[in-house]
Order: sequence, then C-alpha cells, then structure tokens
Amino acid sequence: MRWYLPEKHLVLWIELRRRLRGWHWHLLVLLDILILGGIMLVSFSAMPAVNDARAWSAWGRSTWWTLMLGQGGALLLFGPLLTVGAITAEREAKMLEALWLSSLSTWSLVYGKYLAALVILSLLLLAGMPVVALVFVFGGVSLWELLLGYLLMLFVGAFAAACGLLASCQCQRAGIAVLWAYLDLLLLALVPFLGSLGGCLLIFLPIWPIALVEMAIQKLHWERNLAYPSTANASDDPAGGQ
Repeated sequence: MRWYLPEKHLVLWIELRRRLRGWHWHLLVLLDILILGGIMLVSFSAMPAVNDARAWSAWGRSTWWTLMLGQGGALLLFGPLLTVGAITAEREAKMLEALWLSSLSTWSLVYGKYLAALVILSLLLLAGMPVVALVFVFGGVSLWELLLGYLLMLFVGAFAAACGLLASCQCQRAGIAVLWAYLDLLLLALVPFLGSLGGCLLIFLPIWPIALVEMAIQKLHWERNLAYPSTANASDDPAGGQ
C-alpha cells in the first residue's frame, strides 16, 4: 500500500500541509460553526410549545433541512475561495513556468490541488456535525435523510470548488478569479429555470464537478503546450509526475 506516501501524491500533501497549518483553516471552521449555531438558535425560538411527539418530530426534520441549507450556503461560499488561488497564486509568484518545466503532469497538478480542497471541505462538514447532532435528540430525521443530506453537501462542495478551480485556470489574477467563480455559480444556479434545456442539463448534474475540472486541465494543457511543447506530453498521462 503506497498510496499514502507523500512522494506518490506530492501536490496533494503539500497543499494539505500548507492549508491546515495556516490561520485561514481555523477561520473557516469558526465561520462554519457560527453559521450552523446561528441557525440552531433561531430554530430553538420556534420550538413547539406542546408536548406532542409528532410536533417535535416535524420540528426536528424542518430544522435538519434548514441546517443542511445553511451548510450548503457555507460550502458555496467557501468552496471557490479554496481553489481560486490554486493556479493564479502560482502565476503571481512566477512559479507556473517552473512547474511546466518539471516532470509534474498537468493532471497531477490540477487534481492534487482540487482533492486538497475537497479534503478541507469534508473536514468542515465533520466540524459542524456536533451542532447538527443536536437535531437528532428530537427525532424526525431518518438514516436515509442523514445520508442524503451529507451526500448532497459533498456534491455542493465539490461543485463550488470546481468552479473556483476553473476560474483560477482562466484568470491571471486571484481577485478576478474570485469574481469569475461566483459569477459562474450564479449563472449555473439559473439552469433549473431554463425549461426543457435546464432539465436536460440537470440530468448530467452528478458529473458537473468532474467536467469543470477536466475543462481546467485542458486549459492548462493548452497553455503548457504553447509555452513548452516538449514537456506538455507528460500531462497526457494521469499517472505521470505524481
């Protein structure tokens, strides 16, 4: 079992160590818990006054989905912020050309940074679980709803991070990439209102994050091929340069 070795997935390990050692990670956790805690405080003010099991169960279920809505909003807010600097930061630091000249493949570079962001978002979900667990004291939430809620949150986080990563590959500056990423999220949020066309696009909703990441890889591969054609072939091999 060699998958866990740092030299096997170098970009992933470097990104995780850099992110988890910085103060930004602690700020994200604090903001996430404050959002969920605020939702719980508001929900407690609407607790049923009668001693009715069905009323408490209905309150627990509505609070659960309200928490999931708040958690989804937090992931949509934080997801792009974790990836908009993935490539633009390398450009601004004049390090992208050095990466092009290395044996690191474009596939490994992009997916390493993307998976690191997904790990951070997953840890945010875990950090908020103690607050969400208060709902289960009152009942009303089944195991199926629990799994469905967190699977949906993982998808929302993956989608938001992919939008930020694509914007990072398209833009030269991090500030412009942030605006680009949130504009993409806003435009994609209008898809359900496009009628039959929106319905067709929603069929492929589960593969949207992968499609966005692959678009980012193709953009960087094209850029690398223009600058250094002799090194661009390495990015065609997903296993190369990890």
